[in-house]
Amino acid sequence: MMASAACLPVRGEETDLAQDTIQKFFASRGLQVDLKKREVKVDASVCLKDGILEYVLCSPDSYEHESIFVTRSKPRYLHLALTMVGLRECPFNNPYFFLIAKSPKLLRSRVEIDVEFKVDDRVGRSSLSNLLVNRADKDAEAPNDWIFLGSTMIEEKGKKVYAADRDGAVVSIVPNAGAVVQFGKEAGNPYHGEDQGFELNPETAPKVGTNVKLIFKPAIASPAQGALKKK
Repeated sequence: MMASAACLPVRGEETDLAQDTIQKFFASRGLQVDLKKREVKVDASVCLKDGILEYVLCSPDSYEHESIFVTRSKPRYLHLALTMVGLRECPFNNPYFFLIAKSPKLLRSRVEIDVEFKVDDRVGRSSLSNLLVNRADKDAEAPNDWIFLGSTMIEEKGKKVYAADRDGAVVSIVPNAGAVVQFGKEAGNPYHGEDQGFELNPETAPKVGTNVKLIFKPAIASPAQGALKKK
């Protein structure tokens, strides 16, 4: 029997209902998705005191010795959440990836990451860049410039497995095709020289064990990129 009109959501309520359904789905998985703000928040905790970095975020028992944060949320759910706020995957399957990633045509793959945590009983929010030290030029800011790769599927015992779920690489600084999100520029490998890559800034980083929320949002286009995108 067809539902009566009184049972159907009126115009404007569809988004609220969708938001409520999405929140319930992701809440038990350690994420929050805000469709209106186009933000994805991931529950995580600080796992590194100082040192060089290859990752920003990883799964437990993987890269905690070279990652700032660790999360129990499955990478595949972050992938899904990012697509729901309008981001599109840009797979790391080309040797010229970092050149291709600069194209205005791939603007919908570009991500900015903020960090939210309590400071003296107040919730503070800052760019992820504030936690990073550029080893090539310690006075140069690390850009908040990330790419949604979307990881990849791998074969395991005859089944397809989401690579980031298996490997634990969620947000990577060094090139890693299996990560969900990748730093958008070639930063160098910190193990290959003192002037390469990034390290954690101990002056701005929260203490080990601090609970945080990593906030992923689509990057805002510059005027030039916006103009190119409209053509």
